[in-house]
Amino acid sequence: MLVPILYLLLLLGCVGLAMWLGSATERWGGAILFLESIASPLVAQPHHARWHSIEPGILLVDFLGLAAFLILAIRSRRFWPIWAAAFQLLVVAANLAEASRTSSKAIGYALNEQFWAYPMLILLAIVSVRGHLRRQAMQAPYERF
Repeated sequence: MLVPILYLLLLLGCVGLAMWLGSATERWGGAILFLESIASPLVAQPHHARWHSIEPGILLVDFLGLAAFLILAIRSRRFWPIWAAAFQLLVVAANLAEASRTSSKAIGYALNEQFWAYPMLILLAIVSVRGHLRRQAMQAPYERF
């Protein structure tokens, strides 16, 4: 029960930071991550059947997240959405790899599906702060002295 609480705190902190300090690109990225995090549990199979076969609802959410990050990467002048799209592609690949799984252990699928959310959130927080600092430096370069 501790891991979901920690994830929720990290999600709210990083997305909140993006909404507060980030540019439009960071705010859109935060919205994508927030919506994915809310939608995934809503479309997941019942707990007793979860992670034992491919999760079609989560696969759909992950594909939509990938499409959203690809659109963000194409439309943005920032570089980080390409990294976020790459992380999201790894999540989609985990779903697709599950289709060819021959063992009965679901832990690898569950961990690989959930792991990449953490680097994406940390990336979002870093680029939000760096972008904010860059915009501040550009606005008042002579006010530092």
